[in-house]
Amino acid sequence: MEQGKIFVVKKIPEDKLNKFYEGIIKMFLNFDNLSQNDYEKFLKAYLTYIVNRDNVLPIYFRLEKILGMEDTPMLTSHWNKNDGAMLTFNPDFQIWEKPESMQNLTAIILGLEHEIAHNFDFKNWERIYQKFDNELGKKSYDYRSSSLSLLDHIFTGTKFEELFTLAKRYIKTSSHDEHFAMKRAPFFTTKFFIDIQSYALKHNIELPKDAEKLYYCSLFENNAVDKLFEESKNFFADKKEVLGYRFSDLKTEVLKLFENYISGDFASTLYMTEEKIQYLQKNEKYFLAIQDHKCFFDQKTVDKLFEKETNGKDLYLDTAIQIANLFYNKNSKAEYQKIAEIVKRQGQIDVLEKYISGQKHKVPLSRTPEKFLSELIKN
Repeated sequence: MEQGKIFVVKKIPEDKLNKFYEGIIKMFLNFDNLSQNDYEKFLKAYLTYIVNRDNVLPIYFRLEKILGMEDTPMLTSHWNKNDGAMLTFNPDFQIWEKPESMQNLTAIILGLEHEIAHNFDFKNWERIYQKFDNELGKKSYDYRSSSLSLLDHIFTGTKFEELFTLAKRYIKTSSHDEHFAMKRAPFFTTKFFIDIQSYALKHNIELPKDAEKLYYCSLFENNAVDKLFEESKNFFADKKEVLGYRFSDLKTEVLKLFENYISGDFASTLYMTEEKIQYLQKNEKYFLAIQDHKCFFDQKTVDKLFEKETNGKDLYLDTAIQIANLFYNKNSKAEYQKIAEIVKRQGQIDVLEKYISGQKHKVPLSRTPEKFLSELIKN
């Protein structure tokens, strides 16, 4: 597949989808004899089928390196009804080269199912942020992954490096997004093999060499996911130790970093070199987003952060709103009221109105903090 070129998944009429799926099964049954060109057709056909099966059009895809994706075979952008989503394949993993083993093919199919499961989830899970109604809305911030990368940088070379590497894995896999995709992918991969086997038996066709691995690897993946979920529960319950440290020690250290940040003094944290301090300050929005992870959230810390941000001479609007809008922050209403008071006092209502206008394309405003804030400055 040509690198950098954007492809679009075509729509298959619903009445022709079963016939299209049968064609994919026939291609798989001839997998040992497929050329490289035929393999690409097979993979594009499988992707086309699952996108249409899950009704998540439009989906675009490309083969391209992107920053921060060095260790990731493939990923998807968040699906939305206007633009769909972009599926990006990392060329370093050679997904579009015909694999030598059925085990490698299984990993590729599982990956495709996983990413399209995310799109199915994004489309069908309610995403409206309903903070002030105390209802479960989807978190709408954009900085979760980057906040973990920032901590990764800070803890590199420290006694917490291995512990945080494990924590990062468990934080990701314990989220709703990953939980859903990690369970859905092996289910449909297993179903694919069962459908292949049924078709082969019905038409007296021999299965490709090691085809059963498609089935057993997907079952193994499902069991591994269950085990991973159990491990993550034990980790956050302080039942797992890494080099003598538990998660509670890591959380204490993260909250200590926030205390350093609030006081402006990192002298008590010896591994915070000048380079790491500057890195943290440069990436402040990602640092604050650490508090959007439930496992690191601390209300007292958030209250101190907001006080620091709003008690000075200048008000940095984006930062103050980010703190007030943290998903688990119970004091958001009072903090928004304070932001509105400061804005009025400083004569910056036009600045706030411009900020609110800029949020309209990101999340619906019907029941969001931005709507609440807009009403405050009108009074």
